[in-house]
Amino acid sequence: MKSSFDPNCQLLAAQYLRRQCKQLSGQIDGLRDGSDIESVHRARVASRRMRAALGIFRDCFPDANLARWQKQVGKLTKGLGKARDLDVQREYLVGALSRLQQPESFSGIARLLVRTELARDKRQWRVCDAVDRLGQSGVVTEMLSATKAVLKGPDDEVSVSSPSVLGLASEHIGGRLAELLAYQTSLEDPHDLRQHHAMRIAAKGLRYTMEVYKPCYGGRLDDSLNAVKQIQTLLGDLHDCDVWIERLPLMLEKERVRIVRRYGHAGPLERLEPGVRHLFDERRQQRQSLFCQLQDFWREQAECGTWERLEAVVRGDEAAAPTSRPTIRMDMPPAESPAPAPATAPVGAMECSTNDRADI
Repeated sequence: MKSSFDPNCQLLAAQYLRRQCKQLSGQIDGLRDGSDIESVHRARVASRRMRAALGIFRDCFPDANLARWQKQVGKLTKGLGKARDLDVQREYLVGALSRLQQPESFSGIARLLVRTELARDKRQWRVCDAVDRLGQSGVVTEMLSATKAVLKGPDDEVSVSSPSVLGLASEHIGGRLAELLAYQTSLEDPHDLRQHHAMRIAAKGLRYTMEVYKPCYGGRLDDSLNAVKQIQTLLGDLHDCDVWIERLPLMLEKERVRIVRRYGHAGPLERLEPGVRHLFDERRQQRQSLFCQLQDFWREQAECGTWERLEAVVRGDEAAAPTSRPTIRMDMPPAESPAPAPATAPVGAMECSTNDRADI
């Protein structure tokens, strides 16, 4: 690390990056084995946090090292992405089957589960390849060595709560918060899927940035950080619904093509249609419910002054912050299960695109 850089920032960077490197290293066996979906999830989150921290503390590292570390960690994040998506889809389908009360829908959901499991099995070699490439690059070992050197003997006057670090925190957190707030008007329109997706990314960026600087504030970020986590969760669940709504008609069409290729006609497709239609309607209604929860939660935080309080904390002007505190409900109740669509509903009723979902 550059000795000329602020040692207070170096200390915070070293503490945070070292934790993420160790978290990532602890998932290697699980990633290779492929039996625990949480290993993929934890490794992917750790890699994202590492990339966020490297961006925040880019002046703490030699340029050549920084570029290489970011590149290699980014490759891991990308290599785990599709596997994680398939893990989430498989988990949802298993849950959908366990809750199913309509026997006629079983075949269609079971078929999609089989397809998803096959796709995930085929993806495992890419996960192992991404892990191998990261290991061969040596970047995790390099980061652990670099951070250890910083932590080895910091001066007694070095502090992660120094004015210089708090100044950076104010700049970075304030900027990320502004990005999130710029999307709040999209919550007036349940059909603005692209903006909701962008808002999810902004919420994630704010959360990771707040987590980096959390040690600087002695718990004073906790309430607002919990609120951001909940908003990210709701937006993530919305995005999952959007992916299913867009993909289910395509998945059914792929099954039709397979069936026609094998049998010369699409007759057997009738057994699969009710299950796929059931999932489509469930995801669509779940999205409606989630969007209402998101609107209510956002309104609650706005009324309680969560964002003004966060701005005041990072500015060091907490005396000017609103005094009322929000109730952060991290265990919001799940939406009620929607009623299934009638068995006679036409398959064409599922047809919609990402930009044409007026009934969502």
